[in-house]
Amino acid sequence: MEAVQKGSLSGLEKLFIKSGKITAIRVWNGGDLHELDIHLPDVEFEKWDKARSIKCRISALHYADYTPALWDIVAKKCTLYIDTSHRGQGSVWARKQRAGNSFYYAKIEVEEHFPIAGKSLVFIGDQTSIGHFCSIQQLAEKNVETSGFIAFDNKLTADEFSKNCAWLH
Repeated sequence: MEAVQKGSLSGLEKLFIKSGKITAIRVWNGGDLHELDIHLPDVEFEKWDKARSIKCRISALHYADYTPALWDIVAKKCTLYIDTSHRGQGSVWARKQRAGNSFYYAKIEVEEHFPIAGKSLVFIGDQTSIGHFCSIQQLAEKNVETSGFIAFDNKLTADEFSKNCAWLH
């Protein structure tokens, strides 16, 4: 898989593509959500003060945006939560990933979503929004009150959310 991915970079992509390494993958019970830990040595996580989206290469000249949910400034790693409950290209790509694979991306963009000091955070979304909510939660001050609702496609994924993201709910 690794050789195929690297060999399939087009000449155009080689001009702008950046890379990292997938260091771990966790598949939630039921397989409808995949967590990918990505090592990105050139990213300056310490400068992040707003949510970000990373334009991930999922196939030749095809990119999908995912929100780095959690990041570790020292280890230079972030976690992506990817909804794999459907047959879209991003889901297919995520299901094929293994620890040790290279991770290719075009860029990391700033989103205009950030916590405001002294204000409560209310999250409302479906399972595709977990990463975004986690990102904003990490940026929030420890004394910021959070609440919200996340809708899931099935009970197994909802149960795994309660177990794996207890700090978010």
